[in-house]
Amino acid sequence: MDRYGPALWGVTEEEEAEQGKVLEIILDEVERSRPFFIGILGESYGSIPDDIPEDAKFAHPWLQDYLEYSLTALEIIHGVLRNQFLHLKIIRDVF
Repeated sequence: MDRYGPALWGVTEEEEAEQGKVLEIILDEVERSRPFFIGILGESYGSIPDDIPEDAKFAHPWLQDYLEYSLTALEIIHGVLRNQFLHLKIIRDVF
């Protein structure tokens, strides 16, 4: 299961088998956890989806610009970089 991302999201093997469910679960859980996001990175870049399902593209149009990114990268982009409040806070705190 760890090849798809964090086990804490509760992605089961059954859901892994359903194409596209992993990405939707990850993005939904990031959204549900707002305004909080903690990303812990290791050595692996994570799994790159073969295809992003049309439902996910419809719900998250920004995915079209990130077709060759890993699930982990998409999670971080959605959790921090596309969150205007956090993005501005990071910039303000760093500079």
